[in-house]
Amino acid sequence: MFSGIVEELGTIKSVHSYDHTPYVRLRIEAKRVLCSARKGDSIAVNGVCLTVIRFSFFRSNFDVEVLQSSLEKTTLASLSQGDRVNLESSLRIGDRLGGHFVQGHVENTGKILQIQEQAAISSKGREVNRYFSIGLDQHLMRYMIAEGSVALDGISLTIAKKNQDSIEVNIIPHTFAHTVLCQKKEGDLVNVEADMFVKYLAELGKHGFNHDFNSNSESKSESKKKEGK
Repeated sequence: MFSGIVEELGTIKSVHSYDHTPYVRLRIEAKRVLCSARKGDSIAVNGVCLTVIRFSFFRSNFDVEVLQSSLEKTTLASLSQGDRVNLESSLRIGDRLGGHFVQGHVENTGKILQIQEQAAISSKGREVNRYFSIGLDQHLMRYMIAEGSVALDGISLTIAKKNQDSIEVNIIPHTFAHTVLCQKKEGDLVNVEADMFVKYLAELGKHGFNHDFNSNSESKSESKKKEGK
């Protein structure tokens, strides 16, 4: 489990695929996320939850393996040596939740349709806010709620506006400068994970959760009455 607050930008040092194996191995250079990491820990790479399988001798790099299923529905298959990636360590009990609950289970990719810049004056001087318009398929759109949360490349963001087949998010200067969004351009893809709570509620509603819950409660009540007799 993650919070969608990117800790650092890592660098892809190598990408290896092997014959007759359904995965690709990535070697990633990092610093902050490796301070307390152990083999077997989870690290989100551009929003995808991956397991650390190996460290370099000086703990400056770590290896992860990406299964075919993840390669097919994320942008990780397009990574190459030198690319930067968002990195976040998994949450520990007692950690501050700065964003929202992110599982690292990317459903699909979205396409950057438009990037609009808006200048603003702050105590730091002239800064630029950016509005990203992200095109999504209808499966993901059903989980999008205006003012709700979404994770794009592992970044916890608030949905500023929901359109028929796209959403808009506001990227503040700090987020833009410290994540892979600073390298993105119109037409690029981003990994998308919908808010887990919205997904659960949608799934429960689809199966008539309210009816089943009420029926179950009534059954328990009747059982208690019979036991009381």
